[in-house]
Amino acid sequence: MSRYEESALEIQLSAELLLLRGGKRAEVLGPVASAHSSLSRCLNTAIANSKTLLISLQSVLDLLRSTGSHNKQEQARIVDLLTSSVVSLTEQSAHAGYHVGVASSGSKPATPGVIDLYRVSKARFLINRCVRQLTDGEVEGANISRCVAENVSVFVKACSRAAEHEAVPSGKREQLGSLTQSIQGCSASFLTSLKSLSAEKDARTCVLFSKPLLAVLDTCVDYLLEGGHVLLGQPAQLSAEGHTSQLKILGIAMSVVSACAKFLSIATKLESGENEEKGWHQLLKCQIAVTDASNTLITLLEEHTPAPVERKSQKPQQIQNISVYF
Repeated sequence: MSRYEESALEIQLSAELLLLRGGKRAEVLGPVASAHSSLSRCLNTAIANSKTLLISLQSVLDLLRSTGSHNKQEQARIVDLLTSSVVSLTEQSAHAGYHVGVASSGSKPATPGVIDLYRVSKARFLINRCVRQLTDGEVEGANISRCVAENVSVFVKACSRAAEHEAVPSGKREQLGSLTQSIQGCSASFLTSLKSLSAEKDARTCVLFSKPLLAVLDTCVDYLLEGGHVLLGQPAQLSAEGHTSQLKILGIAMSVVSACAKFLSIATKLESGENEEKGWHQLLKCQIAVTDASNTLITLLEEHTPAPVERKSQKPQQIQNISVYF
Protein backbone atom coordinates (compact mmCIF):
# COMPACT_ATOMS: atom_id res chain seq x y z
CA MET A 1 0.00 0.00 0.00
CA SER A 2 1.41 3.39 -1.00
CA ARG A 3 1.90 6.33 1.35
CA TYR A 4 -0.90 8.17 -0.45
CA GLU A 5 -3.33 5.30 0.12
CA GLU A 6 -2.42 5.09 3.81
CA SER A 7 -3.00 8.82 4.19
CA ALA A 8 -6.41 8.57 2.52
CA LEU A 9 -7.44 5.78 4.91
CA GLU A 10 -6.41 7.78 7.97
CA ILE A 11 -8.22 10.98 7.02
CA GLN A 12 -11.32 9.00 6.06
CA LEU A 13 -11.28 7.22 9.43
CA SER A 14 -11.24 10.52 11.32
CA ALA A 15 -14.01 11.86 9.11
CA GLU A 16 -16.16 8.77 9.65
CA LEU A 17 -15.76 8.86 13.44
CA LEU A 18 -16.13 12.63 13.90
CA LEU A 19 -18.15 13.99 10.98
CA LEU A 20 -20.39 11.11 9.93
CA ARG A 21 -20.92 9.07 13.10
CA GLY A 22 -19.90 11.50 15.83
CA GLY A 23 -20.37 15.21 16.24
CA LYS A 24 -22.38 15.19 19.47
CA ARG A 25 -19.51 14.94 21.91
CA ALA A 26 -16.89 17.45 22.99
CA GLU A 27 -14.19 15.21 24.41
CA VAL A 28 -11.97 15.18 21.29
CA LEU A 29 -9.99 18.28 22.29
CA GLY A 30 -10.32 17.77 26.03
CA PRO A 31 -11.82 20.17 28.59
CA VAL A 32 -12.08 23.83 27.61
CA ALA A 33 -12.72 26.99 29.60
CA SER A 34 -15.74 28.07 27.57
CA ALA A 35 -17.42 27.59 24.22
CA HIS A 36 -16.27 31.07 23.13
CA SER A 37 -12.58 30.41 23.78
CA SER A 38 -12.92 26.97 22.21
CA LEU A 39 -14.44 28.37 19.01
CA SER A 40 -11.70 30.99 18.76
CA ARG A 41 -9.08 28.29 19.15
CA CYS A 42 -10.80 26.13 16.51
CA LEU A 43 -10.86 29.07 14.09
CA ASN A 44 -7.19 29.94 14.56
CA THR A 45 -6.15 26.31 14.24
CA ALA A 46 -8.32 25.83 11.14
CA ILE A 47 -6.63 28.77 9.43
CA ALA A 48 -3.17 27.39 10.20
CA ASN A 49 -4.12 23.85 9.15
CA SER A 50 -5.65 25.06 5.87
CA LYS A 51 -2.45 26.88 4.93
CA THR A 52 -0.31 23.87 5.82
CA LEU A 53 -2.65 21.60 3.88
CA LEU A 54 -2.39 23.59 0.65
CA ILE A 55 1.39 23.80 0.96
CA SER A 56 1.47 20.02 1.43
CA LEU A 57 -0.72 19.47 -1.64
CA GLN A 58 1.66 21.63 -3.65
CA SER A 59 4.63 19.63 -2.35
CA VAL A 60 2.95 16.38 -3.44
CA LEU A 61 2.48 17.89 -6.91
CA ASP A 62 6.18 18.76 -7.03
CA LEU A 63 7.08 15.20 -6.05
CA LEU A 64 4.85 13.75 -8.76
CA ARG A 65 6.28 16.12 -11.36
CA SER A 66 9.84 15.17 -10.52
CA THR A 67 11.32 12.82 -13.10
CA GLY A 68 14.07 11.64 -10.78
CA SER A 69 13.81 8.95 -8.15
CA HIS A 70 11.73 9.98 -5.14
CA ASN A 71 13.27 10.36 -1.73
CA LYS A 72 11.03 8.09 0.34
CA GLN A 73 11.78 9.92 3.55
CA GLU A 74 10.84 13.27 1.99
CA GLN A 75 7.67 11.78 0.55
CA ALA A 76 6.76 10.33 3.95
CA ARG A 77 7.38 13.68 5.64
CA ILE A 78 5.17 15.58 3.18
CA VAL A 79 2.36 13.01 3.27
CA ASP A 80 2.47 12.87 7.08
CA LEU A 81 2.19 16.66 7.18
CA LEU A 82 -0.76 16.58 4.78
CA THR A 83 -2.45 13.86 6.82
CA SER A 84 -1.99 15.58 10.17
CA SER A 85 -3.34 18.84 8.72
CA VAL A 86 -6.54 17.20 7.45
CA VAL A 87 -7.05 15.17 10.63
CA SER A 88 -6.55 18.23 12.82
CA LEU A 89 -8.91 20.26 10.62
CA THR A 90 -11.49 17.48 11.00
CA GLU A 91 -11.09 17.42 14.78
CA GLN A 92 -11.38 21.20 15.06
CA SER A 93 -14.46 21.22 12.83
CA ALA A 94 -16.17 18.50 14.86
CA HIS A 95 -15.39 20.33 18.09
CA ALA A 96 -16.62 23.67 16.72
CA GLY A 97 -19.75 22.03 15.32
CA TYR A 98 -20.53 20.56 18.72
CA HIS A 99 -20.25 23.91 20.48
CA VAL A 100 -22.31 25.70 17.84
CA GLY A 101 -24.99 23.01 18.11
CA VAL A 102 -25.29 23.03 21.91
CA ALA A 103 -25.30 26.85 21.98
CA SER A 104 -28.71 26.85 20.27
CA SER A 105 -31.80 27.29 22.42
CA GLY A 106 -33.26 23.95 23.51
CA SER A 107 -30.03 21.97 23.13
CA LYS A 108 -28.44 20.02 25.97
CA PRO A 109 -24.67 19.39 26.19
CA ALA A 110 -23.10 15.96 26.22
CA THR A 111 -22.12 14.14 29.38
CA PRO A 112 -18.44 13.10 29.05
CA GLY A 113 -17.68 9.40 29.32
CA VAL A 114 -14.75 7.60 30.88
CA ILE A 115 -13.49 6.47 27.44
CA ASP A 116 -12.64 8.63 24.43
CA LEU A 117 -13.68 6.18 21.72
CA TYR A 118 -12.24 8.36 18.95
CA ARG A 119 -8.71 8.27 20.34
CA VAL A 120 -8.92 4.52 21.00
CA SER A 121 -10.20 3.80 17.47
CA LYS A 122 -7.52 6.02 15.95
CA ALA A 123 -4.82 4.28 18.02
CA ARG A 124 -6.00 0.88 16.75
CA PHE A 125 -5.84 2.15 13.17
CA LEU A 126 -2.27 3.41 13.58
CA ILE A 127 -1.10 0.12 15.10
CA ASN A 128 -2.72 -1.79 12.24
CA ARG A 129 -0.90 0.49 9.81
CA CYS A 130 2.43 -0.32 11.46
CA VAL A 131 1.80 -4.04 11.06
CA ARG A 132 0.77 -3.52 7.44
CA GLN A 133 4.05 -1.71 6.79
CA LEU A 134 5.92 -4.70 8.19
CA THR A 135 3.92 -7.05 5.98
CA ASP A 136 4.72 -4.89 2.95
CA GLY A 137 8.42 -5.13 3.72
CA GLU A 138 8.93 -1.64 5.16
CA VAL A 139 11.21 -2.74 7.98
CA GLU A 140 11.74 0.48 9.94
CA GLY A 141 11.92 -1.16 13.34
CA ALA A 142 12.66 1.93 15.44
CA ASN A 143 9.85 4.04 13.95
CA ILE A 144 7.35 1.20 14.17
CA SER A 145 8.31 0.46 17.80
CA ARG A 146 7.80 4.08 18.77
CA CYS A 147 4.43 4.34 17.01
CA VAL A 148 3.14 1.06 18.49
CA ALA A 149 4.31 1.94 22.01
CA GLU A 150 2.63 5.36 21.88
CA ASN A 151 -0.68 3.98 20.67
CA VAL A 152 -0.72 0.94 22.95
CA SER A 153 -0.33 3.47 25.76
CA VAL A 154 -3.64 5.05 24.65
CA PHE A 155 -5.39 1.70 25.16
CA VAL A 156 -3.71 0.95 28.47
CA LYS A 157 -4.52 4.38 29.93
CA ALA A 158 -8.12 4.22 28.72
CA CYS A 159 -8.77 0.74 30.12
CA SER A 160 -6.94 1.45 33.38
CA ARG A 161 -8.90 4.65 33.92
CA ALA A 162 -12.18 2.86 33.26
CA ALA A 163 -11.22 -0.06 35.53
CA GLU A 164 -10.65 2.36 38.40
CA HIS A 165 -13.80 4.43 37.88
CA GLU A 166 -16.43 3.92 40.57
CA ALA A 167 -19.33 4.47 38.17
CA VAL A 168 -18.32 1.41 36.15
CA PRO A 169 -19.87 -1.84 37.50
CA SER A 170 -17.44 -4.11 39.33
CA GLY A 171 -17.77 -6.89 36.73
CA LYS A 172 -16.78 -4.54 33.93
CA ARG A 173 -13.93 -3.10 35.98
CA GLU A 174 -12.51 -6.59 36.49
CA GLN A 175 -12.83 -7.39 32.78
CA LEU A 176 -11.15 -4.10 31.84
CA GLY A 177 -8.33 -4.88 34.24
CA SER A 178 -7.80 -8.24 32.53
CA LEU A 179 -7.90 -6.55 29.12
CA THR A 180 -5.21 -4.12 30.26
CA GLN A 181 -2.94 -6.98 31.28
CA SER A 182 -3.54 -8.79 27.99
CA ILE A 183 -2.74 -5.69 25.98
CA GLN A 184 0.45 -5.09 27.94
CA GLY A 185 1.57 -8.72 27.53
CA CYS A 186 0.85 -8.94 23.80
CA SER A 187 2.42 -5.56 23.08
CA ALA A 188 5.55 -6.50 25.07
CA SER A 189 6.00 -9.65 22.97
CA PHE A 190 5.50 -7.71 19.74
CA LEU A 191 7.88 -4.90 20.73
CA THR A 192 10.51 -7.46 21.75
CA SER A 193 10.30 -9.07 18.30
CA LEU A 194 10.91 -5.67 16.71
CA LYS A 195 14.25 -5.29 18.52
CA SER A 196 15.86 -7.96 16.34
CA LEU A 197 14.32 -6.59 13.15
CA SER A 198 17.15 -4.23 12.22
CA ALA A 199 19.71 -7.05 12.47
CA GLU A 200 17.77 -9.88 10.81
CA LYS A 201 15.85 -7.83 8.21
CA ASP A 202 13.09 -10.42 8.41
CA ALA A 203 9.69 -9.26 9.56
CA ARG A 204 8.00 -12.68 9.67
CA THR A 205 8.49 -13.11 13.41
CA CYS A 206 7.22 -9.59 14.06
CA VAL A 207 4.11 -10.21 11.97
CA LEU A 208 3.53 -13.44 13.87
CA PHE A 209 3.62 -11.66 17.24
CA SER A 210 1.44 -8.85 15.95
CA LYS A 211 -1.56 -11.16 15.51
CA PRO A 212 -2.44 -11.62 19.21
CA LEU A 213 -1.93 -7.88 19.79
CA LEU A 214 -4.30 -6.91 16.98
CA ALA A 215 -6.83 -9.48 18.19
CA VAL A 216 -6.89 -8.17 21.76
CA LEU A 217 -7.17 -4.57 20.54
CA ASP A 218 -10.18 -5.51 18.39
CA THR A 219 -11.73 -7.26 21.40
CA CYS A 220 -11.07 -4.20 23.53
CA VAL A 221 -12.79 -1.80 21.13
CA ASP A 222 -15.77 -4.13 20.75
CA TYR A 223 -16.09 -4.44 24.53
CA LEU A 224 -15.89 -0.67 25.01
CA LEU A 225 -18.65 -0.21 22.44
CA GLU A 226 -20.87 -2.45 24.57
CA GLY A 227 -20.17 -0.32 27.65
CA GLY A 228 -23.00 2.09 26.96
CA HIS A 229 -23.34 5.50 28.57
CA VAL A 230 -21.29 4.54 31.62
CA LEU A 231 -18.12 4.19 29.55
CA LEU A 232 -18.88 6.36 26.51
CA GLY A 233 -20.96 9.11 28.09
CA GLN A 234 -24.23 10.61 26.92
CA PRO A 235 -24.30 12.41 23.56
CA ALA A 236 -25.66 15.93 23.29
CA GLN A 237 -29.32 16.50 22.55
CA LEU A 238 -29.52 19.16 19.86
CA SER A 239 -32.50 21.27 18.92
CA ALA A 240 -33.53 21.42 15.27
CA GLU A 241 -31.74 24.74 14.88
CA GLY A 242 -28.65 23.45 16.63
CA HIS A 243 -28.59 20.31 14.49
CA THR A 244 -28.84 22.39 11.29
CA SER A 245 -26.05 24.74 12.38
CA GLN A 246 -23.82 21.83 13.31
CA LEU A 247 -24.44 19.99 10.03
CA LYS A 248 -23.33 23.03 8.01
CA ILE A 249 -19.92 22.94 9.65
CA LEU A 250 -19.56 19.16 9.48
CA GLY A 251 -20.70 19.10 5.84
CA ILE A 252 -18.15 21.67 4.72
CA ALA A 253 -15.40 19.89 6.65
CA MET A 254 -16.43 16.68 4.90
CA SER A 255 -16.00 18.47 1.56
CA VAL A 256 -12.36 19.18 2.47
CA VAL A 257 -11.80 15.54 3.44
CA SER A 258 -13.47 14.18 0.29
CA ALA A 259 -11.42 16.42 -2.01
CA CYS A 260 -8.19 15.45 -0.22
CA ALA A 261 -9.04 11.74 -0.36
CA LYS A 262 -9.70 12.03 -4.10
CA PHE A 263 -6.46 13.97 -4.55
CA LEU A 264 -4.53 11.17 -2.83
CA SER A 265 -6.28 8.51 -4.90
CA ILE A 266 -5.31 10.29 -8.12
CA ALA A 267 -1.76 10.80 -6.82
CA THR A 268 -1.49 7.03 -6.31
CA LYS A 269 -2.46 6.42 -9.93
CA LEU A 270 -0.11 9.09 -11.26
CA GLU A 271 2.75 7.63 -9.24
CA SER A 272 2.19 4.31 -11.01
CA GLY A 273 1.97 6.01 -14.43
CA GLU A 274 -1.80 5.77 -15.04
CA ASN A 275 -3.86 8.36 -17.00
CA GLU A 276 -1.23 11.07 -16.70
CA GLU A 277 -2.83 14.01 -18.57
CA LYS A 278 -6.33 13.32 -17.24
CA GLY A 279 -4.90 12.87 -13.76
CA TRP A 280 -3.22 16.27 -13.69
CA HIS A 281 -6.48 17.99 -14.62
CA GLN A 282 -8.28 16.07 -11.86
CA LEU A 283 -5.64 17.13 -9.36
CA LEU A 284 -6.26 20.76 -10.32
CA LYS A 285 -9.97 20.33 -9.61
CA CYS A 286 -9.21 18.72 -6.24
CA GLN A 287 -6.79 21.48 -5.28
CA ILE A 288 -9.38 24.13 -6.12
CA ALA A 289 -12.05 22.20 -4.22
CA VAL A 290 -9.87 22.01 -1.10
CA THR A 291 -9.14 25.75 -1.30
CA ASP A 292 -12.80 26.70 -1.75
CA ALA A 293 -14.05 24.37 0.98
CA SER A 294 -11.35 25.54 3.42
CA ASN A 295 -12.26 29.20 2.82
CA THR A 296 -15.95 28.44 3.28
CA LEU A 297 -15.24 26.57 6.51
CA ILE A 298 -13.18 29.44 7.90
CA THR A 299 -15.88 31.96 6.96
CA LEU A 300 -18.52 29.86 8.73
CA LEU A 301 -16.38 29.49 11.86
CA GLU A 302 -15.81 33.27 11.85
CA GLU A 303 -19.56 33.82 11.87
CA HIS A 304 -19.92 31.77 15.05
CA THR A 305 -16.85 33.15 16.82
CA PRO A 306 -17.53 36.06 19.22
CA ALA A 307 -15.95 39.43 18.35
CA PRO A 308 -14.41 38.11 15.12
CA VAL A 309 -11.15 39.61 13.97
CA GLU A 310 -10.74 40.51 10.31
CA ARG A 311 -9.06 37.39 8.92
CA LYS A 312 -9.80 37.43 5.20
CA SER A 313 -6.17 38.06 4.32
CA GLN A 314 -5.23 34.96 6.31
CA LYS A 315 -7.43 32.57 4.35
CA PRO A 316 -5.65 30.01 2.20
CA GLN A 317 -5.27 30.80 -1.47
CA GLN A 318 -4.66 28.43 -4.34
CA ILE A 319 -0.89 28.33 -4.57
CA GLN A 320 -0.20 27.62 -8.20
CA ASN A 321 -2.07 26.76 -11.37
CA ILE A 322 -1.46 23.16 -12.28
CA SER A 323 -0.97 23.98 -15.98
CA VAL A 324 2.76 24.31 -15.25
CA TYR A 325 2.92 20.51 -14.96
CA PHE A 326 2.18 19.85 -18.64
